Amino acid sequence: MLKGIISPTLLCQLESTGGAGESQPAYQVNNLVDLCANWLQSKRIYLMGPAVFETPEQLQSFANTVAASSAIALWARLDIAVFSVGGPIDNSDILYSSFPKDYVVELIKGHAIGDILARFFDRSGQIISYDIENIFLGIPFNLLLKVPERICVAGGAYKINSLDAALRAGYITTLMTDLYTAQSLINL
Repeated sequence: MLKGIISPTLLCQLESTGGAGESQPAYQVNNLVDLCANWLQSKRIYLMGPAVFETPEQLQSFANTVAASSAIALWARLDIAVFSVGGPIDNSDILYSSFPKDYVVELIKGHAIGDILARFFDRSGQIISYDIENIFLGIPFNLLLKVPERICVAGGAYKINSLDAALRAGYITTLMTDLYTAQSLINL
């Protein structure tokens, strides 16, 4: 059993980013969390809310609710974070999302090559803008980087450059990917 390695609590943040239009259970985050939690015999804690709020005050009001604040408080105690990496901005769903248009323009001008939890970075792995932090419901990026084990599950030809930048920047401690992507990263 993995009790010594993995906490008995599985925190899941469900938000309106990624998986858009996918109705199959295999693509639904809550279904994946349920499967993992059952396998790990873990308690589930869901944080359900929009990814982007219109104002910082709306985000703060939501974050101050009992349900949200108890889940958000766990961010500082995470041992493991599991996430994916997005590909280049021109392939990103953010272009059609509720993110502020001036933020999206900034990402395009900054040549965003990928993102982790909607924090977009350039070819050198530098975050292009932190302006989204005051309206985005998600673990602050600086707090994510303090999580000891940061597992990225991603692959595919269009994500090779973004994975390379994220790995070189130290955002990822463990990569789970397909053979093609792994070989391509090794050959860079």
